[in-house]
Amino acid sequence: MIFRDRWRRRRVAKSRARRAVETIGWVGAALAIRWALLDAYVVPSGSMLPTLLIGDRMFVDKTAYGLRVPFTTTWLVRWATPARGQVVIFVDPADSTRILVKRVVAVAGDRLQWDERGLVLNGIPVAQRPLPDGKRWHSEVPRGIPVVCGGDRIARRPPPPDARRARQYA
Repeated sequence: MIFRDRWRRRRVAKSRARRAVETIGWVGAALAIRWALLDAYVVPSGSMLPTLLIGDRMFVDKTAYGLRVPFTTTWLVRWATPARGQVVIFVDPADSTRILVKRVVAVAGDRLQWDERGLVLNGIPVAQRPLPDGKRWHSEVPRGIPVVCGGDRIARRPPPPDARRARQYA
């Protein structure tokens, strides 16, 4: 009888230890996936209207451009750079607590000009909004620093129909 009680205590102790190890393993795996592979974000503002609505939720592929050292901005491996037209998510340089969602307008080597016609990229007008007070601006995009802008500032083809609205009326 004494032998059975000891055996049961050991069995219970082993199962608790095993559950703790499994729980730590699952939590570690979830954190690793979130750090290295994908993350979920909520669109914080209307700068990307009508493409993305305020409050839209999205999953982001963190391996699209390479792998980073955990909790730093240092790249382990980098295999791509953002291309013109892609939507990117990044930390606001002025306020590290804010996440920004923008579209890449220009990449390395592009010539940008903002004048009375609006935004001109490599000699082709791409946005109809001129700067206020007739100001002018021009620059060549340096290597490694893409120029981003909110989606509502660029004259693009009509956005695809929003599936949520289509279901409401269908």
